[in-house]
Amino acid sequence: MNQADHRRLTPWLMLTAALLTASLLFFATGVGRHVHWLPSQEKKPQAVSTNTPALPAPPPLEAYANTWKQPVFSPDRKPDQQMSIASETQLLQGFTLTGVIVTDTLQLALLKDSHGKALSLARGKALPNGWKLERVEPDEVLFTAGDRQHLLPLSIEKAPLGPASQAPPPTEVQPMSPGQTSSK
Repeated sequence: MNQADHRRLTPWLMLTAALLTASLLFFATGVGRHVHWLPSQEKKPQAVSTNTPALPAPPPLEAYANTWKQPVFSPDRKPDQQMSIASETQLLQGFTLTGVIVTDTLQLALLKDSHGKALSLARGKALPNGWKLERVEPDEVLFTAGDRQHLLPLSIEKAPLGPASQAPPPTEVQPMSPGQTSSK
């Protein structure tokens, strides 16, 4: 900054210092220290009407039957299907338990559906048909749907014994003497 800049800024800085000093003295003398409340306004009690109209009697439940028989918002939608308990249980019958994984932090059921598709399900998760996996044991799992429960036992599939599944015969291992080396 040069001398000309100092001469231009000096009056503004002096004015700012004077205003700040004046406001400091103004507040030091006690201006704004006292609170002045508005006078309280008493609420007038509202007159309670004794002539309240009575509510009409609700219509009987049969008057609403059309609501669940016919779709309300979509004319091409079909009414909800009512499933019997037996058919819901059969929805779980399409699954077989092929394995379980139980660790300290993970409990997993390995399932296979009726089409042979593999599926893994963690404890607390639900199948697409609504059955929720509640408990995983080493030999069975417990599914719940609402207030119904179903135990699904572990299914052990035995591999067919045939030429392809037979293991090769074990080879004999001959002990070697301390000074002998392998001849392969």
